[in-house]
Amino acid sequence: GLIMFDSRGKKEPASKINEERLCEVKEHINSLANHYNQSKGSHRIYLPSWLNVNALYTLYEDWMQEKYPTSKKVSKSYYRKVFNEQFNIGFEPPKTDNL
Repeated sequence: GLIMFDSRGKKEPASKINEERLCEVKEHINSLANHYNQSKGSHRIYLPSWLNVNALYTLYEDWMQEKYPTSKKVSKSYYRKVFNEQFNIGFEPPKTDNL
């Protein structure tokens, strides 16, 4: 008899994010970090307090539409994962307390 090799797990997952899309996310986050970074000596970059990851993702969607209109956008959860795991960026606390 002829033995067939098992081909399970050999195909690329349909949901896998390719390197090009990851580079586009990193490019967007770097552009924001460069725009808002005022102190070049600090290891951590702080974005204004009115921004959050949801607002950044909305900016990313607009940026992608303008810069890469034919490229597929990543999901909000994937954008958040890249932002949290690959960048040392925080958000400034509000300047005043409104209590």
